[in-house]
Amino acid sequence: MQLKANFLTRNQKDILKARHRHERDKRLCDRIKSILLLDEGWTCPQVAHALLLDDDTIRHYYKIYSEDGKEALLNLNYTGKVCWLSQNQLDQLKIYVKEEAPHSAKQVINFAKDRFGIYSGSDSIV
Repeated sequence: MQLKANFLTRNQKDILKARHRHERDKRLCDRIKSILLLDEGWTCPQVAHALLLDDDTIRHYYKIYSEDGKEALLNLNYTGKVCWLSQNQLDQLKIYVKEEAPHSAKQVINFAKDRFGIYSGSDSIV
């Protein structure tokens, strides 16, 4: 998919570059760089190769930006799972992790299973 270069205005480029300079989330930086590189005339495969991403991901970023703008591009739309532990249980878990320094997530899951009787088939407790 070859996109038309120079689809961004000077102001849009400046805004994206400024946001990139201050952004700490690598995923959002990759989204910004994708749009800037596409604007320079890079192809989706070239951008994907440079950023170690998939061609379809780059196309998706372009689609989001072209249809809904910068704010939509920079919204990750991620919501975490509901925690199965009470605040008291979380506090106990934090103490366990701090004192025991477990070497794997499995150890933490086993602690929660043994201590609180909380377990899911996917081993996801928090």
